[in-house]
Order: sequence, then C-alpha cells, then structure tokens
Amino acid sequence: MKKRYFAALMALLLCCAICLSGCSSFSYEDTDYSYTESPRRYNELPIYNPGILSLAENDTLTPDNDNTNTVDPSKYRPYYALGSNKYLEGTITVIFIFVDEYYSSWTENEVIYFLEYQALPAMDYLVEEAEKWGIELELNVSYYSTPTSGGTIRYDGRIGTAINSENDMSEDVMEDICLDIGYYTPEEMLADHRQEYGTEIAYINVFDTVGRSYTFLQSANPSVEYVEHAIIFRSYGDPYTDESRSPTIAHEFLHLYGAEDFYTPDNRARIAERTYPNELMLISATNLSQVNISEVTAYLIGWSDDVPSMCLTDAWKSGYTSK
Repeated sequence: MKKRYFAALMALLLCCAICLSGCSSFSYEDTDYSYTESPRRYNELPIYNPGILSLAENDTLTPDNDNTNTVDPSKYRPYYALGSNKYLEGTITVIFIFVDEYYSSWTENEVIYFLEYQALPAMDYLVEEAEKWGIELELNVSYYSTPTSGGTIRYDGRIGTAINSENDMSEDVMEDICLDIGYYTPEEMLADHRQEYGTEIAYINVFDTVGRSYTFLQSANPSVEYVEHAIIFRSYGDPYTDESRSPTIAHEFLHLYGAEDFYTPDNRARIAERTYPNELMLISATNLSQVNISEVTAYLIGWSDDVPSMCLTDAWKSGYTSK
C-alpha cells in the first residue's frame, strides 16, 4: 500500500529534477574554513537535480482551490512555491536526517562533524547571500540520527546514487524513514514539525556513502502538497576524505525553493558559463567563497521580482520542454 501510494503521488506531482523527542538542535562557534581545490562543472561532479526543466514555455501556473499553494504566475519562474517549500525568507527550520543503509551507518562523531564543517557553513552562506539581496533569512538547524535519536533511522532499500545512471534515484526515502522517526507518512511528519517549530520546514537527508546528490520537488500545482526534500551523499569520491560538501548542500537546498541548474542543457550551459562563471547552480567548488548567486537564481527563488534578461533569451528558454 505504501509503495502504491507513493508511486501515484510521484506521478501526479513530481518531475524527477536533501520520534518527536529525537530531533536535536545544533549550534557552533564561528570557524575558519579554507579549501584549495578549483571549481568544476556540476555535471562532472556530485550535484544532480532530476528533470527540473519540464514545464512548457507557454504553461501558466494557477493556485489550487483553497489557495494553499500561492505561486508566482510567471512562466519564467516555473517551480516557485509549488510544494512544501514556499518562500526562502524569514525563519526556516532545516532538518537534516542522517540515514543509515545496508552498507553504511553514521556514528555520533561523524554526524557532529558533518553538521559543523559541512551543513552549517552552507546555511551561513545562504543567509549572507540573502542579505545581499535585502532578504531577511534565518536558517535554524535540527537533526535526526541513529546515535542521537533513540532508535534506528535506516533506509531499507538500495539507495540510488545517480552516479552511473540519471535514473538511479530513490524516490521513496522520505516515505521509508518517516516510519522510523514515528510518523505514518511524510505529510504527517511535515504537519507535526510545522506545528512544533512554528516555521517553514526544509528536509535534507544525508547518506554516509558515495553518490551524486539530487532533489525531489513539486512541478505541478494540484491541491496535494508534496513534501519536497534533498538527498545528499557524504562524498562523491572517497567518503573518508575531507572533501567539503557545503557548496553541494547549498546548491540542492536552493533547488527546494525553485532554483534551476545552469549546467544543462548544453546551450544553456554555454551562455551561463560566459555570463555567470561563478554561479552556484553552474559549478562545483570546495570553497563557498568561489561561488555566488546570480540575478537569475535570485529571481527564480523569489529574492527578486525583476525578470532578468537572461531568462528571455532563446538559449535559456530552450531548456523548457513540454510534458
């Protein structure tokens, strides 16, 4: 029943584009982060967001009957405010769920290390970028993990890593692990977390293994609200290296709020490389200081209401294809 329900919901909502008392909060002192590697194209590295360019150019988006999914009607901002992640401003609680699976599991030290040196720098970066656009943003981090939550949080299937195939992605992670956290459905978990924290909720699932990260987001606007989420892998190469995943986390997080990849299709990538060579949605870097958020991404995530001229060019618009 669970699998059939999820398959039906995915078909309706998605284009394939991270126990109540067990959720912990985490804070840290300012730390100096320094890395030396150079930026690289995301299609050569771990970031992957399935099918984010599937809306037809002439499609229009309309709110559902009870107006719970208010969207920007612009055809150039096609994935803005459709699913559970609406507006990237104000206070948002970002819940990292550290997921065990058949081949790997998290230790408490690994969880704390990932939060301090990977997750929190990404959150700080996004807050600082929002400030540049005049947006007040507060990202509060909480988390679940087997070592700290009093129960096992484990994905029972084989986790799709999207390394060898763009179709190798696990669509049922949220539905599987919410049972371990104490909820029957992701929707029930989301509703409870919204009530508990009094904020918007963003989910990022983290696996202690190698893979290309990806995000599932809502691409149509029916009355059902899909629980959007990202899946992050600890590494794209050796999981025991000191590789920074902060740019990866920031990249996938922005997908939850409507950002689009700049590295695909090729004609879009070519023009983006000339105009926005350091764009977070185009390149991969191990240092957050190497990337920025361009006017196009700022528009797509709602930080600016001005439609950039780039979005009107044929090279950019050709990324949209009819469903």
